[in-house]
Amino acid sequence: MQENTRQAVVEQILEEGATTIMLRSLPASTTTSSLMTMLGLPFVGFYDFLYLPQCSRQPNRIVEMAFINFVDQSFARLAVQLFQEASTMIQSWSRTRVSQARVQGLAPNLAYFLLRFGEGAMLGPDAPLVFVNGVPASLQDQCAAQINEYAIRSAWLVIQEETQPRQRDMRSQRLPGDRAGVRDKVEPILVAPNLREDELLDLARRHEERFGFAIFRL
Repeated sequence: MQENTRQAVVEQILEEGATTIMLRSLPASTTTSSLMTMLGLPFVGFYDFLYLPQCSRQPNRIVEMAFINFVDQSFARLAVQLFQEASTMIQSWSRTRVSQARVQGLAPNLAYFLLRFGEGAMLGPDAPLVFVNGVPASLQDQCAAQINEYAIRSAWLVIQEETQPRQRDMRSQRLPGDRAGVRDKVEPILVAPNLREDELLDLARRHEERFGFAIFRL
C-alpha cells in the first residue's frame, strides 16, 4: 500500500485529535504481552492504556477486542497502519479490524472502566494496564490521579448511550460493556434539598453498592 493511500485510510478511521483505537476480531490467542510485542520498542513510552477484556462466561478467554490509548495522535495513526498491515500479512490476524474507540483519552477510559465495572474490577485479571513514560503503573494510583469531572462526564455519557437502544453512528464503536454480567444501568439520584448529611451518605453508599459508583450533579 502506497504512503498516500495509507494516510488516506488512517484519516478515514481516526478523527482529528483521536488517540484511542479499538481492535476487533483479534486472534483468540492474543495476550497483552503479544500486543505489546507487536507494538515493539518504537511505541514504548507512547501508549499509556492497554485493555484486553476477557469473557466473563468463559474464564481465560478474551472477547477478541482490545483498546489502546496513545499519548499523541501521531502514534495512534502509526499504530493504525501497523495493525492494518498485520491484518494483511499475518494469517491469524486476517479478520482483525482497527477503528476509533468511542471513549477517547486516558482519563475518560479509566473513568469508563471504573463506572462500568466498579472499583473491585481494578484488581481483576483483565483490568487495564496503565503506563507512565513506558513503565507499568498502578491502576488505582492512575485512576486517582487522572480521573476528573470531565472524564466522568464523558464516560457517563457513553454509558448512557450504550444502555439506550438507538441507531449508533457508523464510526462509533461499542466499548467492552458487551460482556455479560455488567452492573445495572446507571440512574440519577434525585435528592431533596433538605436531606441531612448522614442520609445523603447512606444514599450514596447504597447507590455505589448497586452501580459501583455514585455521581451527584449539583
